[in-house]
Amino acid sequence: MCHAVRTLSLFALLALPLAAAPVPKPPPANPIEGTWHDGTEGESGYWHFGKDGVAGVGEKKNPQDCKYRIGPSKDPKQIEWSHNGGKTWFLGIYEVDGDSLKLAFGRGGVNERPESMDGKNLQFNYYKLKRVEK
Repeated sequence: MCHAVRTLSLFALLALPLAAAPVPKPPPANPIEGTWHDGTEGESGYWHFGKDGVAGVGEKKNPQDCKYRIGPSKDPKQIEWSHNGGKTWFLGIYEVDGDSLKLAFGRGGVNERPESMDGKNLQFNYYKLKRVEK
């Protein structure tokens, strides 16, 4: 009898469908990807963040070539910006709220990352941008 119960238990376990391996989640979308504008008049004031860390800033039709990297899992979220091919990186933070993007970077020569967006520390540059294209 005991053998029959064990045999039935074994068949019951084998009859259960095998659990599928968990499907890995795709990486989160880049929240700053797209084109943003700082509100200045004319053709300047555009910031473009591409998928592959390539960026541009300045005029929409003729932006200055830049690079960026983000650390979206940090708190606050981190960004690093280079306008000279990656020779120098400006340390920063960012916040995205819908179609609004706030950025804060250390000014030239400041090798320090801002800790908040409060705008009080004068050794940092603060920017408020609105999304114009995804």
